[in-house]
Amino acid sequence: MPLNITPWMRDELARRKQLYRDLFAGRPLERVPVDVRVTVPSPVPATVQEQFRDGDKQLAAAMANALATWEHAPLSDGIPAMRPDVGCSCLASAFGVEYFWGDNPNQTPRGEPDTVSADSWLHFRALMGGVKLEASHG
Repeated sequence: MPLNITPWMRDELARRKQLYRDLFAGRPLERVPVDVRVTVPSPVPATVQEQFRDGDKQLAAAMANALATWEHAPLSDGIPAMRPDVGCSCLASAFGVEYFWGDNPNQTPRGEPDTVSADSWLHFRALMGGVKLEASHG
């Protein structure tokens, strides 16, 4: 998929970057930034599972979405970007949960809760603010 970056795109990207720099620096803004992104079907047909496991298919889908955002939401303040899609289970996997792919190839993987130790679960909950690790004496 060829990428043709026009002078308007470069100027618009510079404007959007400056808008966010000003926002995070606490400078006065003319208006609140609005970040609209467009998602389109991937030009490379693939199931969710195939796309997660194949970087080229994931790149094609991300590129199509970035270009669609430029084309269909030109007044958005969003900065088109591409990133690896690691799914919704990466945090759980950091605590030892193994991925489990179901029978439906269009579903994302999930973690098997039976594989989590009690200590890992309590540590995770503590990080999320749900449980305190120190024992209370009282």
